[in-house]
Amino acid sequence: MEERRVQPIWDALFQSRNYKLALKLCNGIVCKKVDSFSQTIMALKAVATEKLGKQEEAESILDQLCSQSPTDPTVLNTMQTTYKSLGKLDKITQIFESASAKLPKSEFHLEGVWQSYVRRGDFAKSKEFSLKLMKQFGGAKYHLWYIQSMILQAKPGQKGDLQLTISEKTLDKDFNESKIDSYESFQLIVQTLESQENYEKLLDYLDKAEKFFKVEEERLKYKSLLLQKAKRFEEGLEVFENLIVNFNADDWSHICGYLDCGMNLLRRDSNWFSQFDERSRTLFRKLQEKSTDKPIRGPFLAELELDHLLINEGKRELKERMTDNLVSFVKRFGNRTMCSGDISAYLKHYNQTEEAKILFEKISKTLPHDLAEKERIPRIINLFQIQTKLNLVHNLPSEQLRDFIKQLKNEYQRSSKIYETEKKEETEIAVGDSLILLACHCLVHLSRRENNQSYILEAIVLLEDGLKMSKHGFQLKILLLRLYLQIGGIKPALDLFEELQVKHILLDSLSYLVMDESISLYSNFFHHLYMEIEAFHLENTTQTLEYAIKAFQNGSYSKIREFVEFKKRLDQSQTLSISRVEHLLSEMKKNDNSILELEGFLAFKNPRFVSDEDTDKLRENEDYTILLNWNPEGITSPFYDPLRKSFTSANFLSRTQQERRQWIKLRSLIPVIFLDCIKNRADNLGANLDQLRVLIGQVTTDFPQIQQTMWQFAVDLFRITKSLLRVKDEIERNEDHDQHNRNHLVETLENETKLLQTIQSHLVGNLKGKLLNRSNLEEIVFFTSEPLSWASLLFQLWIKCVPSPKKKKGVEDVLQEERVKLKNFLNLVKSMITELNGIISNEFIKNVDVTEYFSESVQNNKITEKEVITKINLSYSTILLSIKKNLDAKAASLKLTKL
Repeated sequence: MEERRVQPIWDALFQSRNYKLALKLCNGIVCKKVDSFSQTIMALKAVATEKLGKQEEAESILDQLCSQSPTDPTVLNTMQTTYKSLGKLDKITQIFESASAKLPKSEFHLEGVWQSYVRRGDFAKSKEFSLKLMKQFGGAKYHLWYIQSMILQAKPGQKGDLQLTISEKTLDKDFNESKIDSYESFQLIVQTLESQENYEKLLDYLDKAEKFFKVEEERLKYKSLLLQKAKRFEEGLEVFENLIVNFNADDWSHICGYLDCGMNLLRRDSNWFSQFDERSRTLFRKLQEKSTDKPIRGPFLAELELDHLLINEGKRELKERMTDNLVSFVKRFGNRTMCSGDISAYLKHYNQTEEAKILFEKISKTLPHDLAEKERIPRIINLFQIQTKLNLVHNLPSEQLRDFIKQLKNEYQRSSKIYETEKKEETEIAVGDSLILLACHCLVHLSRRENNQSYILEAIVLLEDGLKMSKHGFQLKILLLRLYLQIGGIKPALDLFEELQVKHILLDSLSYLVMDESISLYSNFFHHLYMEIEAFHLENTTQTLEYAIKAFQNGSYSKIREFVEFKKRLDQSQTLSISRVEHLLSEMKKNDNSILELEGFLAFKNPRFVSDEDTDKLRENEDYTILLNWNPEGITSPFYDPLRKSFTSANFLSRTQQERRQWIKLRSLIPVIFLDCIKNRADNLGANLDQLRVLIGQVTTDFPQIQQTMWQFAVDLFRITKSLLRVKDEIERNEDHDQHNRNHLVETLENETKLLQTIQSHLVGNLKGKLLNRSNLEEIVFFTSEPLSWASLLFQLWIKCVPSPKKKKGVEDVLQEERVKLKNFLNLVKSMITELNGIISNEFIKNVDVTEYFSESVQNNKITEKEVITKINLSYSTILLSIKKNLDAKAASLKLTKL
């Protein structure tokens, strides 16, 4: 009977996903007593409520159910699912501990407690409860869970760690008693000894554990790595040679390991050079001879790598032989697209122009005549890339560099003709895409050298044309995205980022491509991006250790540490930290017209300062390897954006990791200071303002003067607030006024007025002069969205601090001077908003045209050129409309502000 009543709810929740129907069915069942049936209905009601977005109500239902101490497995599992969705992992521990206390002999409930601690990453507790499971119910798996928990609890690299010592002794005994009987259980020994860096003992174990490895190559590969770490290079050399000769001659890790062992032996004994050089070359050349029918690159690259390593050790006489090997390699593999990438690292040895020219001349002669077009194009691309990497292009006079770019364009047009006779799949990358990328790299370099933005536009048009041929050209989209950002085309850049379909782990590693723009007024898009990043990380928090639990249960001990380390790496993500800080600031901007709304918002969010201790733990998970760059050393990457050093919080491609972390600290401090102001926490406010001044001084050192002035203006707003809060306290307590504080307040107000006049003169002057470009636009965006927003909020606090004077005869208005200064400052802000708004409305929004900023013709497809200019104009118009909307809101708010 009860099952028939529950089944429709279950179907509505988990099959049809009709949560409203499920909630209606739950509400329609009247339970007269507390039993497993009524608890099941409550648990299902909580599921439906949470799915409908009513998290607080769902938690309330679960807490009410929790007070009944349910023990039914179905009820507990259902509650666990909902608590996980709510992120309340501690509540899961609570319900299972309560159930286990009522049923102490239940294995299910005790294991549920153990799982809850693993889910929370509390391995000290998981060790405790796995020991209880082992003692109470026996079984080898609980014994191994106990050991694994000890290993995870320990700190890697600490040889004297008590947990690792106990694990080692326990596992020694287990191994001798044949209780370690599989590859997975053997991994516990591996983890324990690796954590202690006890490679010698692990090598001894490895010789006894051959039966655990199903693939001999895997065992030898692991043994060779251990021999390297144990510095037993002679034996390592032999094992790596065995792997290369008898298993896989094209495995680059085998070759690098072999050469690393040999170089370490050479450093120990320089007399070993001749023997090692001859032995290695004999080995590699035998392998080269074996691969004549279907050549593999490994043995040929191995000889080049050997030349490279020996030259770095001072054997400069080998350079001629390296030259011959490079020419031979290009001749043999020049028809493969990865050829120039394979030898890129070795071209650095040819840093003199003359020797670079000689090498390139020899390589150029390897191009066969009368090749079919499809075979010729890859070789031509490799030649162009090698020429560029040898620094034979970027230092050419501008006219010759333009001729080189023209040559690349002509070759691209020629390569496109292949598809006139041979149909290209829509998802296929065009064979000539690399030519476009190289041409654009050169155009960006030319733009910076001549300070001429028209070359950037030319590169953008070229990339847009390329995408018509290669709709899924990933590299084309990334470079195009960055170039749009460099000229202020934020909207088309964001559209491209969405086309890349960055999801899941890529949100953490690739969001930096657009995070530089997170301070812009495109708050709707970035709100969506922040939500996606934080949702992915929340899923990581709740799900990754679920996989670890499954790995425990299935005995997959080799995977458990991977899951734990993966979660730790994402928990300490720099991208996540930036997202949280910027998301909070963007939400603050939505509440910038009401100090009361902001107070409620910040009280709920409870912002905290990201300290040095926090930033020291941050990990850079950004993937920069996707930024394909053929510029030689000393030439700035085309992905680098000079203006990005100025405003934004991320600055991934233009600032060091330390500078980025300073930015995170700076940005995280602003909401904290606002809350200090609202709550009138004088001591905290003073200390945090000092910290803010220090951070701004550190991060704005190389900013243009006007931007430093804007930041100083923002700091002084908080300083004025601090002084006014002090005045308010004096009035409320009927204390004598602090003349020093009053003088400081008047002085700061006078200085703030001067700063605002300077900013107004700069912004209005640029607008009136129609110098609307990406740099000036960002100055207006930053000032109106941040310092001006902060001012409009703080004005509401200032009014409360300086009440209107009571007009009584003979009573002096002690705040008259401050009130006059505040009125003057407020009026100046109002007039500035009016002036900016008028200029933007009358001169720009209806007639934005950036064509004038690209003085030279791009000489590309004129249709595409017009499309690009339209996109940029539309992007500028959208930004200007956002600025106008923001200024209108400020004007309306300040209209009600009176002193």
